Amino acid sequence: MKVPQCLDTNFFETVIHNGFNLTNFQISKVQIEIGTSAGDNYCSTIYRVFLDVTDTEKNVQKLQVLVKHLLNSETGGSIMEFMNVFDKEIDMFKNILPMLTKISGGIQFGARFYHSVSEPQSKLIVVQDLKEMQYRMAERKEALDFDHCCIALKKLGQMHASSVILAKENPSLMNKYSFGILHGSENNPGLMQQ
Repeated sequence: MKVPQCLDTNFFETVIHNGFNLTNFQISKVQIEIGTSAGDNYCSTIYRVFLDVTDTEKNVQKLQVLVKHLLNSETGGSIMEFMNVFDKEIDMFKNILPMLTKISGGIQFGARFYHSVSEPQSKLIVVQDLKEMQYRMAERKEALDFDHCCIALKKLGQMHASSVILAKENPSLMNKYSFGILHGSENNPGLMQQ
C-alpha cells in the first residue's frame, strides 16, 4: 500500500490539535490502512488511520479518523476541478453539515470534519470514522432491505427539511451549490447541459 508522504506525524499532530482540540500530547503510534474496498471510490483513496495519543500524564487515548486523498487522474481530476468538488466537499463537512445539525436540534447528518489540505499535489480531507459508531458501508451491488430504506429516507427527509430552513435563512450559502453534473442555470449550465 502506497501512502502519501504528507501523512506523517506532523500532519496528524495538526489533525489532533485542530480537530480534537488537544494540546500537550505526543503521538506514540500511527497505523494506516486502506479504508474502503476496491471500486468503492473512483476519484480518491480512503485511508483509515489509528492513532495512539499520549498526554503529559502518560494516559493513552486511541483515536480513529478517515483521510480522503483526492487522486490526480487526468480525466477525473479535471472534471472534479472544473466542478470545484473538493472545495464544495470541505465546505459541506466543515460548515454546512454543522449548521444543519444545529437547525435539526442535534441530528448528525455526516462525519465530523477535522482538517483539510488543499495543495496542488495533496488534496486531503480528514473526518470522523463512522465505523467507530458501528456504521458500515452497504454492499454496493445489493439493495438495502426495507428497514434500512426507511432509516435512510427518514434521515434524508430530516436533512432536506433542515436544508430548506438553512436556504431560507442564508440564501447566499447555496450559491456554490447551484452547479453540478446534471443541473445548473441558464447562465451557468450543468456539465451535461453544455
